[in-house]
Amino acid sequence: MRYFVVDPHSGQKFGPADLELLGRWAAEGRLTAHSTLEDVATGQRVYAAEIPGLRVNEVAPPMPGGSGPYEAPPQAYVPVDEAQKEANAAWIWFAVGLACCGLFGYPMSIIAANRAEALGNQNAKVAKILSIIFLVLSTLGLILFVIGLANS
Repeated sequence: MRYFVVDPHSGQKFGPADLELLGRWAAEGRLTAHSTLEDVATGQRVYAAEIPGLRVNEVAPPMPGGSGPYEAPPQAYVPVDEAQKEANAAWIWFAVGLACCGLFGYPMSIIAANRAEALGNQNAKVAKILSIIFLVLSTLGLILFVIGLANS
């Protein structure tokens, strides 16, 4: 079975993780007996201590450099290729925006960059920022062009 780990503070889900990975997180102190897990298939939430075969401590040791197990929560498991594909797509859509279709390419770049960030890839941040800037400039340029046509 596979589970998401649910951060009690933010509600953010990490995973999915199988029993082996959950066991490693428990050994690192990232998972305690009272950690909330959500079954990927059913969405049912249970405490980690209720999972057969999962060995967890009652109280987690402090994380290095932090004050508790959620200072550095487990990173979401996402295949690297998926996050990188979204970052690449952000740059490709940005290039499309530059080449011909700014009002279409830039929003698509922003969407792809947001997906890449959600999957843990921060490399698309620059594409996102540039796309926002160029989208605003393209929109202003189009508005000025229409105003110029109306006045002539």
